[in-house]
Amino acid sequence: MLDHIPRSIEQLKLDHRNMTRLLDLIQAELESMRAGEPPDFDLLHSVMEYALHYPDICHHPKEDVIYRRLVRRDASAEARVGDLIKDHVHLSELTRKLAAALHNVSHDVEVPREWLERLVEEYISSHRHHIAAEERTFFPLAMVTLTDDDWEEIDTSFTMKDDPLFGGHLAGEFRGLYDRIMRLSL
Repeated sequence: MLDHIPRSIEQLKLDHRNMTRLLDLIQAELESMRAGEPPDFDLLHSVMEYALHYPDICHHPKEDVIYRRLVRRDASAEARVGDLIKDHVHLSELTRKLAAALHNVSHDVEVPREWLERLVEEYISSHRHHIAAEERTFFPLAMVTLTDDDWEEIDTSFTMKDDPLFGGHLAGEFRGLYDRIMRLSL
């Protein structure tokens, strides 16, 4: 058992907190839409652009490596955690589907309002459920099962890519989204 939190787990938990902030923004836009206000498509496109890239390129691959190593060390882990890799594929597909739907709506393609609202709800609830399950089961199990050597290999196998929204160097296309998040945090 570790006496410290591995760097990878610290980063993954930070990513979860950041993603939760984005889910809160999407939830607020859904509530505004239901109140009859037009959605902020610039904001939603920025969230989707981020969601299409950072989680699939940096976040989920790291979790997948930890998951595979965990299952190799403890065969019962898959039954307790579930098929994390399959969940990541589902979340990625859901993200692409919502991004495409929002793109279509913003370009005046007719989309049934109830369908779009259900898709947004599914996106939010699927991500919240996934994050909660990882925090509750996957991370604690990985921390007690994997060794210091495992964590050292995991931590060094990934070059630390800067998060384009929440990292040290904010990418220009995310400036408006970042500013909106900061305003909501006050």
